[in-house]
Amino acid sequence: NVRETNKAFYTPSEDEITVPKKAQFMTGEAFYATLLHEITHSTGTPDRLNRKGGNQFGDSDYAKEELVAELTAALICQSIGISSSVMEENAAYLKGWLSSIRQSPDYLMDILGDVNKASRMIVGEVAKFDESLAQEVKVQDTTCEHEAEKHEEQKSTMQTRHKRKTLHI
Repeated sequence: NVRETNKAFYTPSEDEITVPKKAQFMTGEAFYATLLHEITHSTGTPDRLNRKGGNQFGDSDYAKEELVAELTAALICQSIGISSSVMEENAAYLKGWLSSIRQSPDYLMDILGDVNKASRMIVGEVAKFDESLAQEVKVQDTTCEHEAEKHEEQKSTMQTRHKRKTLHI
């Protein structure tokens, strides 16, 4: 759901992502990073990767989910060439959550495991979409080729008929 709004968010009850229009962002990179951040939140639902998302800003589960979303977005952006480095927005956002990382040694490993799972899921879904789109284009190309062949046959038939009529006159 891309619309004119000032906020980007994921609504679990609707399984819907809302982001501002691309033109509302300073750069295309910022738009895609934000979109990927929200897509990552959508991977945490019970029927997907079943992450504990946290209920309110500031609790440890909320902080962990935000770190997973931001790191996943940064990783995917870099891997698909949207950004060659961690963007300033990512770094500033992550800096705010650093105290949560210091809670326990396993905390960061849990986050990185979730980042790995979420990024694999997102990239996998994109690959399926690309494959589906490629198949659709292939079908359209084949249909166009058949239509062109039919058109050529009809044109040839019409020319032959025209020649025959011309010869009989």
